[in-house]
Amino acid sequence: MRSEMAKERRGVARSGQEHAWLASAWSTVVRVFQVAEQRRKLAQLDERALSDIGITRSQAEFEAGRAPWDLPARNTERDASAATGRARGDRPMVKCPG
Repeated sequence: MRSEMAKERRGVARSGQEHAWLASAWSTVVRVFQVAEQRRKLAQLDERALSDIGITRSQAEFEAGRAPWDLPARNTERDASAATGRARGDRPMVKCPG
């Protein structure tokens, strides 16, 4: 009886781990599409809008040209990198307005 209960618990734990992995993977896929859309919009901004957000055309083109899977750092890394002026991989990070 105990071994049956232990097997059931392992099955529940395993399915929970699989669910967490799937949720994490899906979250990453969604984020890739969101960042790609932000970069597309950034590339379409005119000089005045770029000036308003404090970046140059070349910075906007650089950011827009990054690969879709080349995601910016998450909040904790972004906060730390903002203090040093550096992002993950020493690449500039530009956030496109909403």
